[in-house]
Amino acid sequence: DSVKTAAQVEAMAERALAGQRIDQDVVTDLSVYLPCDNELLAIDPQDQSGNGNHGTVINPDDVGMGRTSTSGASQVFEFGGTNGHITVADATEFDAHAGGSGVMTLVGAFKADDLAGGFTLQEKGNSGFTDREFRLDAGNGIMQMRVMNNNVSAFEIYNTTGVTISVGTWYHYVVTYDASLAADNRVFIYVNGVDRTLFSSSAGGFSGMTSAAAPYSI
Repeated sequence: DSVKTAAQVEAMAERALAGQRIDQDVVTDLSVYLPCDNELLAIDPQDQSGNGNHGTVINPDDVGMGRTSTSGASQVFEFGGTNGHITVADATEFDAHAGGSGVMTLVGAFKADDLAGGFTLQEKGNSGFTDREFRLDAGNGIMQMRVMNNNVSAFEIYNTTGVTISVGTWYHYVVTYDASLAADNRVFIYVNGVDRTLFSSSAGGFSGMTSAAAPYSI
C-alpha cells in the first residue's frame, strides 16, 4: 500500500537474486505477504504481513513446492497444469491503490518452464470484464502490467523493454503504481533491480484504478 524507493527496490533484488527471503526490515507497509517458508504453506498459504489475508490454494494438484537451486536455497511455489493458483479474498488493505491518489507496489520472482501463451503473475479481479483492477503477465519475451477501472472501459498498459524474458531463468520484479503521476507514467516495472518500463497503450481516459470486491491472486 505504498510506492517503494529505488533503494528498497535494489535491496529486494539483491536478496531475491541471492536466494534470500525478502524480510519486512526491507519492505514495510505490506497488504499481503506470502513467503514460501515450509511445505505446509503450499497447502495453507499464511499471510505474514500481520493483516490476516491468508491464501487459498485453487486446484491443489497443480500447486507444489520447489527451491531456487539444487543447493536448497529459498523455497518457492510451483504452479503447474492450466489453472493452479492461490487466491486471497478482498480486504480493506487492498483499497490503498484505488482512486486518483492510489499507490501500490507488487513484488515477486519467477522462473518459467514454458512461456507459450504466457501466464499471470499477480492480479486482482474476477474473470471476464467486471471488477478488474490490475493484472501482471509474462510471455512473448516481456512482462506486461495492466491497470484498469472495474469494467475495463478505461486502462493503461505497460510492457518491459531492454530485457528478454526467457525460459529457465530466474527474474525478480518490482512493479510500482502511483495514480497521481502523469498519464502514461503511472507504472514502473523493475526487473532484477533495473527500470525496464515502456508505456504501451491506454484507452478511456484512465485516471485511476477502482476498488472492487474481487480476489487477489498469484
